[in-house]
Formats: sequence, structure tokens, C-alpha cells
Amino acid sequence: AKDGFPTCNVCNGQWSQMGGVINKAIDAIKNVSAVSDVKTKIILHVADPKNVTWWFDNITTKGGVSNFDIVGFSYYPIWHTTIAIDDISTNVATFKSKYSKDVMIMETAFPWTPDGDDSYSNQFGGTTPFPSYPFTQQGQLNLMKKLVQEMKDGGGIGVIVWEPDWITSSMKDSWGTGSSFENCAFFDFEGNTVLGIDFAK
Repeated sequence: AKDGFPTCNVCNGQWSQMGGVINKAIDAIKNVSAVSDVKTKIILHVADPKNVTWWFDNITTKGGVSNFDIVGFSYYPIWHTTIAIDDISTNVATFKSKYSKDVMIMETAFPWTPDGDDSYSNQFGGTTPFPSYPFTQQGQLNLMKKLVQEMKDGGGIGVIVWEPDWITSSMKDSWGTGSSFENCAFFDFEGNTVLGIDFAK
């Protein structure tokens, strides 16, 4: 532990330490919420639906965490290939039933073009498009509508897109200048909205 903070590597089985930290955070949120007009919902979020059962089974038993409201997970169809988009509804229904919690997709994205608007390599787009969902504006829109329908069919409560306004700019980070995500944003390279922005209609 550094400066008294416990080591919380669940990949090394440190579920009780992780649970202790999460429970302290939950207590702090609940204490503030109790005296606020804002009644904050607590979401626990893991990457990839394939990890949900493993992580939530362990954090709720070995970690002793139960006082949360929403099971959250990231689902990037290009990266998270072990669960097909057609199977999201079944998985969401299972998670909802198993943990007696609401379920949300906390992060998702899909490219509307394989191209970029700067010299910063894009995270998505250098792969083979899905047969039913090409890297086009219509393909992005269709995939997003399908994903929302899957969530509805499974009883999920929402889908959050990451990151819909991450257009190119002069911003610099450790890996490049511009954006590694502009081909997944809801704006084209001239600043106009793309079809995908209408996914929630």
C-alpha cells in the first residue's frame, strides 16, 4: 500500500481490498446524496460484456459490494468481439436478473468512415468493416440503432456514446496531436452532423 492506500489488483485476487475501497466511495456518495436534492445513482463499470459476470460475481461476494444501482459495461463492437451485437439483449437480461440491478452501456462507438482528418492514428477504422455495418454514415447509424434496440429488448436503461464530439483539433497528448477518434464522432470533417447523431430517435 502506498500512503496507506491498499493495493487493489483484482487480477491478483485482491477483491476484498478493491471492495473496501469501492464501499468507502459508495458511503461517501450516499452521505452527500442524503443531504442533497440530487439523489446520485451509483454505477460500477467494467470493459467488455464478457467480463461482467466474472467481475460482478467477485466484487459482490469476495469484495462485499452490494449498495450500487447500475451494472455498467463498455461495448465497442470492433474490440469486444466475443459477444455479438445480436446477443447483447440476452446478456443484458441475464445481468439484470442475476444482480437485480439496472444495466447500461457506459461507452460505445463505431466509425462512419475509415479515414482520418489529421495525422493522429485512429483507434477504429483500420479493421475490416462488419458485413451488415460498413464504415459509412448509414452503417454507423444502423449499428447504433441496433445496439439501442438490443438494450431495450434486454431491459437495459441506456447507451452512452464515447466520444461524440471528439473532432480533430490542435490538442496534444502523449500519443499524438489531433484526435484518434474523429471518424467515430457525430460530426464530419467539415463540422456537420453525421447521420449517426439520430440514433436515439
